[in-house]
Amino acid sequence: MLKKGRKREAKGLAVLYFIIGLIILLIILAVIYFALVKLDYSDKIVNPDATMRAYVQATDVPVDSRLGGDDETAEPIESALPETVDLTVTPTPTAVPTPTPTAVPTPTPTPEPTPEPTVIATDLFSKSKTSGFKVPSTASENGAIGITKSYVSQPDGGKVMYLAGYGYVNEETFDGTKAQSFLVVTQKSSGKMIAYQLTMTPDVSELPHTAALCQNASACDWEAYIDVSGFKEDIYALALVIGYQPEGSSKTTYAYYPFSSDVSFTVLDGQVIDAVDPVENE
Repeated sequence: MLKKGRKREAKGLAVLYFIIGLIILLIILAVIYFALVKLDYSDKIVNPDATMRAYVQATDVPVDSRLGGDDETAEPIESALPETVDLTVTPTPTAVPTPTPTAVPTPTPTPEPTPEPTVIATDLFSKSKTSGFKVPSTASENGAIGITKSYVSQPDGGKVMYLAGYGYVNEETFDGTKAQSFLVVTQKSSGKMIAYQLTMTPDVSELPHTAALCQNASACDWEAYIDVSGFKEDIYALALVIGYQPEGSSKTTYAYYPFSSDVSFTVLDGQVIDAVDPVENE
């Protein structure tokens, strides 16, 4: 009787110990599961201010080369960073050497053909006078005259000569805007004269006239188209006559400035065969 009761008691203790052990094991497993799955360890990161964010594609950050290390007014670098940062480490690609480009010879530009000259319209011809005018007998003083451009029109068969130049009275009271110039052409063998009213074209001489003492010297630039088809064979000399009103006078005064003897042109068979050479500061 005593032995049988002890066996039952031993079996009951074993069952109790098994149940207690199972309960303890379940508690341990529950603690491990809770510790691994349910707890947030973000507060244990080395940098407590860091924030875990979702992965996004990294964005290139422009670098302002004007920022200096000691510039206290420069914008903080942090403000230039994107709101999200990709912490994935990207391996640095191996640099591939760039092949040296093959030198390409510079092509030689092909010169463009010079435009063909055209016939000069007759309404551009300077108007002439062979009578009704008088040329002063003596040359005037303080004059500045010159011829800066000269050519003979070949499409017109050499019968039209173009001239451009300037002429002014180099005095402080002279105003170029109130002047009108005339080109006087003199036949050397006979002394006969023809006067051409010039077209006043400011700046056509392409000279700055920086040494001029008068007012508006560039307004005294002129140009002319001389038709020599009716000229006799001879050598012709040139002179410039400037008509203007002196300060305080209502009467027109004519200043006479002949060019030097070598400023001339030659006409043969109604054509200019020896044109005028440009000359300045006569």
